[in-house]
Amino acid sequence: MKSEVSCFDTDADPDGSGCFLSVLATSRTPTILYPGIEMMMNTQSLRDIFTDEVLAELFPARRADDFFEALFGDAAEGAFDIRLRFQGFSESASILQFSLDLLERPGCCLVCSLTYGLPEVFSRHPVINIKGLVGDIQSRLGGQAVCTDWKLGRTVQRGKSLHAIPLTITVQAP
Repeated sequence: MKSEVSCFDTDADPDGSGCFLSVLATSRTPTILYPGIEMMMNTQSLRDIFTDEVLAELFPARRADDFFEALFGDAAEGAFDIRLRFQGFSESASILQFSLDLLERPGCCLVCSLTYGLPEVFSRHPVINIKGLVGDIQSRLGGQAVCTDWKLGRTVQRGKSLHAIPLTITVQAP
Protein backbone atom coordinates (compact mmCIF):
# COMPACT_ATOMS: atom_id res chain seq x y z
CA MET A 1 0.00 0.00 0.00
CA LYS A 2 1.55 3.28 -1.06
CA SER A 3 1.05 6.37 0.99
CA GLU A 4 0.07 9.57 -0.77
CA VAL A 5 1.23 12.75 0.86
CA SER A 6 0.06 16.04 -0.60
CA CYS A 7 2.12 19.16 -0.20
CA PHE A 8 0.05 22.32 -0.59
CA ASP A 9 1.71 25.53 -1.60
CA THR A 10 -0.70 28.34 -0.78
CA ASP A 11 1.43 30.70 -2.87
CA ALA A 12 0.56 28.56 -5.93
CA ASP A 13 -2.76 30.38 -6.29
CA PRO A 14 -1.66 33.51 -8.13
CA ASP A 15 -4.99 34.14 -9.86
CA GLY A 16 -7.11 33.78 -6.72
CA SER A 17 -9.12 30.92 -8.25
CA GLY A 18 -8.84 28.78 -5.14
CA CYS A 19 -6.85 26.21 -7.12
CA PHE A 20 -3.67 24.92 -5.52
CA LEU A 21 -0.90 22.87 -7.05
CA SER A 22 -0.27 19.58 -5.32
CA VAL A 23 2.48 17.05 -5.85
CA LEU A 24 1.83 13.54 -4.61
CA ALA A 25 5.00 12.37 -2.92
CA THR A 26 4.75 8.93 -4.49
CA SER A 27 4.33 10.02 -8.09
CA ARG A 28 5.72 13.56 -8.36
CA THR A 29 2.80 14.15 -10.76
CA PRO A 30 1.22 17.59 -10.51
CA THR A 31 -2.46 17.34 -9.68
CA ILE A 32 -4.97 20.15 -9.55
CA LEU A 33 -6.94 20.28 -6.32
CA TYR A 34 -9.79 22.63 -5.53
CA PRO A 35 -10.61 23.28 -1.86
CA GLY A 36 -13.61 21.21 -0.79
CA ILE A 37 -13.61 19.17 -4.01
CA GLU A 38 -11.86 15.85 -4.51
CA MET A 39 -10.43 16.61 -7.92
CA MET A 40 -7.60 14.35 -8.92
CA MET A 41 -7.13 15.17 -12.59
CA ASN A 42 -3.91 14.29 -14.31
CA THR A 43 -3.15 12.67 -17.63
CA GLN A 44 -3.00 9.15 -16.19
CA SER A 45 -6.28 9.39 -14.26
CA LEU A 46 -7.92 10.78 -17.39
CA ARG A 47 -6.49 7.95 -19.52
CA ASP A 48 -8.29 5.63 -17.12
CA ILE A 49 -11.53 7.49 -17.92
CA PHE A 50 -11.01 7.98 -21.65
CA THR A 51 -10.24 4.41 -22.67
CA ASP A 52 -10.48 3.29 -26.31
CA GLU A 53 -13.92 1.85 -25.55
CA VAL A 54 -15.20 5.10 -24.03
CA LEU A 55 -13.77 7.15 -26.88
CA ALA A 56 -15.56 4.87 -29.37
CA GLU A 57 -18.82 5.44 -27.45
CA LEU A 58 -18.28 9.20 -27.41
CA PHE A 59 -17.53 9.32 -31.14
CA PRO A 60 -18.87 6.15 -32.78
CA ALA A 61 -17.29 4.91 -36.03
CA ARG A 62 -20.64 5.22 -37.81
CA ARG A 63 -20.51 9.00 -37.36
CA ALA A 64 -18.04 9.28 -40.27
CA ASP A 65 -20.48 7.37 -42.50
CA ASP A 66 -23.32 9.62 -41.32
CA PHE A 67 -21.19 12.68 -42.10
CA PHE A 68 -20.40 11.51 -45.64
CA GLU A 69 -24.01 10.47 -46.17
CA ALA A 70 -25.10 14.02 -45.29
CA LEU A 71 -22.28 15.59 -47.32
CA PHE A 72 -22.31 13.46 -50.48
CA GLY A 73 -25.53 11.46 -50.26
CA ASP A 74 -23.53 8.22 -50.00
CA ALA A 75 -21.35 7.04 -47.11
CA ALA A 76 -19.17 5.09 -49.55
CA GLU A 77 -17.94 8.39 -51.03
CA GLY A 78 -15.96 9.19 -47.87
CA ALA A 79 -12.19 8.94 -48.07
CA PHE A 80 -11.55 8.51 -44.35
CA ASP A 81 -12.85 7.24 -41.04
CA ILE A 82 -12.84 9.47 -37.96
CA ARG A 83 -11.62 8.31 -34.56
CA LEU A 84 -11.52 10.31 -31.32
CA ARG A 85 -8.23 10.02 -29.43
CA PHE A 86 -7.30 11.35 -25.98
CA GLN A 87 -3.92 13.10 -26.07
CA GLY A 88 -3.48 14.32 -22.51
CA PHE A 89 -4.16 16.98 -19.91
CA SER A 90 -2.24 20.20 -19.38
CA GLU A 91 -2.44 20.85 -15.65
CA SER A 92 -0.93 24.33 -15.94
CA ALA A 93 -3.48 25.48 -18.53
CA SER A 94 -6.42 23.27 -17.38
CA ILE A 95 -6.81 21.95 -20.91
CA LEU A 96 -7.94 18.51 -22.08
CA GLN A 97 -6.32 17.59 -25.37
CA PHE A 98 -8.05 15.27 -27.82
CA SER A 99 -7.76 14.78 -31.56
CA LEU A 100 -10.10 13.69 -34.30
CA ASP A 101 -7.94 11.29 -36.29
CA LEU A 102 -8.75 11.03 -39.98
CA LEU A 103 -7.77 7.54 -41.13
CA GLU A 104 -7.57 6.89 -44.85
CA ARG A 105 -10.00 4.23 -46.04
CA PRO A 106 -8.65 1.34 -48.17
CA GLY A 107 -8.45 2.30 -51.82
CA CYS A 108 -8.96 6.01 -51.05
CA CYS A 109 -6.61 8.97 -50.90
CA LEU A 110 -6.44 11.28 -47.90
CA VAL A 111 -5.86 14.54 -49.76
CA CYS A 112 -4.26 17.30 -47.68
CA SER A 113 -6.16 20.08 -49.38
CA LEU A 114 -9.45 18.41 -48.46
CA THR A 115 -8.61 17.81 -44.79
CA TYR A 116 -7.18 21.27 -44.08
CA GLY A 117 -10.63 22.87 -44.40
CA LEU A 118 -12.30 20.38 -42.08
CA PRO A 119 -11.84 22.08 -38.68
CA GLU A 120 -14.21 24.87 -39.69
CA VAL A 121 -16.68 22.40 -41.23
CA PHE A 122 -16.52 20.06 -38.22
CA SER A 123 -17.03 22.92 -35.75
CA ARG A 124 -20.44 23.69 -37.29
CA HIS A 125 -21.64 20.38 -38.71
CA PRO A 126 -24.63 18.87 -36.84
CA VAL A 127 -23.58 15.26 -37.53
CA ILE A 128 -20.08 15.76 -36.14
CA ASN A 129 -21.64 17.81 -33.28
CA ILE A 130 -18.52 18.97 -31.46
CA LYS A 131 -20.58 20.92 -28.91
CA GLY A 132 -22.49 17.73 -28.02
CA LEU A 133 -19.25 15.74 -27.93
CA VAL A 134 -17.75 18.22 -25.45
CA GLY A 135 -20.90 17.89 -23.31
CA ASP A 136 -20.52 14.10 -23.35
CA ILE A 137 -16.84 14.41 -22.41
CA GLN A 138 -17.84 16.65 -19.48
CA SER A 139 -20.33 13.99 -18.34
CA ARG A 140 -17.52 11.41 -18.30
CA LEU A 141 -15.55 13.63 -15.93
CA GLY A 142 -18.10 12.75 -13.24
CA GLY A 143 -18.43 16.23 -11.79
CA GLN A 144 -14.66 16.72 -11.39
CA ALA A 145 -14.61 19.61 -13.86
CA VAL A 146 -16.76 21.70 -16.16
CA CYS A 147 -15.86 22.20 -19.82
CA THR A 148 -15.95 25.95 -20.36
CA ASP A 149 -14.65 26.30 -23.91
CA TRP A 150 -13.46 24.25 -26.87
CA LYS A 151 -11.53 24.83 -30.05
CA LEU A 152 -10.62 22.79 -33.11
CA GLY A 153 -7.06 23.42 -34.27
CA ARG A 154 -5.51 23.19 -37.70
CA THR A 155 -5.25 19.81 -39.40
CA VAL A 156 -1.91 18.10 -38.78
CA GLN A 157 -0.54 15.50 -41.18
CA ARG A 158 0.83 12.65 -39.06
CA GLY A 159 1.46 10.35 -42.01
CA LYS A 160 0.35 9.65 -45.57
CA SER A 161 -2.79 7.89 -44.37
CA LEU A 162 -3.34 9.73 -41.07
CA HIS A 163 -4.26 13.35 -40.46
CA ALA A 164 -5.45 14.74 -37.12
CA ILE A 165 -7.56 17.69 -36.03
CA PRO A 166 -6.70 18.82 -32.48
CA LEU A 167 -9.64 19.34 -30.11
CA THR A 168 -8.69 21.51 -27.13
CA ILE A 169 -11.14 21.73 -24.21
CA THR A 170 -10.69 24.20 -21.37
CA VAL A 171 -11.92 22.96 -17.98
CA GLN A 172 -12.44 24.47 -14.55
CA ALA A 173 -13.71 23.38 -11.16
CA PRO A 174 -17.50 23.00 -10.99
